[in-house]
Amino acid sequence: MFFGLYLPLLKKSNFFFTNTGSVWGSCLRLVVRKPIRNISRYNKLPSSTQNINDSKLAALCAKQDRNAQKLLYQQFYGQMMSVCMRYASSKDEAGEMLNDGFMKVFAHIQEYKPEHSLQGWIRRIMVNNAIDAFRRNRQYAHQLDIEAAEEVNVSPDVIEHFAAEDIIRIIQDLPPVYKVVFNLYAIEGYSHKEIADQLQITESTSRANLAKARAKLQLIIKETEPTIYERYAK
Repeated sequence: MFFGLYLPLLKKSNFFFTNTGSVWGSCLRLVVRKPIRNISRYNKLPSSTQNINDSKLAALCAKQDRNAQKLLYQQFYGQMMSVCMRYASSKDEAGEMLNDGFMKVFAHIQEYKPEHSLQGWIRRIMVNNAIDAFRRNRQYAHQLDIEAAEEVNVSPDVIEHFAAEDIIRIIQDLPPVYKVVFNLYAIEGYSHKEIADQLQITESTSRANLAKARAKLQLIIKETEPTIYERYAK
């Protein structure tokens, strides 16, 4: 397809967040209590399109300008791949999700409003695409339940000792039903009501699966990095 032409132009390192510092103090809140609202600001990429504003770039894409489409794809590839990696089970699946998402971006680019962030608009399409993929998979949907999950308290210092790509890998290790709820609540900032509406479940189911996701994440950290966990966990 169209987008496959651009993949070789992009570095593999763009799959992951480019900042490995203070992001982890925030990321632990994913595992503990509060949603993260600004995670996307840690993976902005330098781009040759910096001299073209969002509205101009979108307008050119709406006119089927291939160069503009290529520039938009390159500019937002790394950020949107990071989004897809968090919802997918593999890089191949994330790549398919990404291409499908960009197909929708270019099919609906004329609906973009210049007063809004282009990055935010594209990100919303990618997230909605991930939700649609989850809903289409009945194997995952029927697994949503309301079993209780015991939460474990972990200090914010723990996560700061992990590399940036590790948090994506850890999230990928979550069962799909936990992963989607966790991503929507902790990273995208959805409320439990919004998650319930999107996934066609109850709010109590959303809360329970979030609790289980947190517990599972902390268990993974404890098992993969026991020294760090024991040193910094409270």
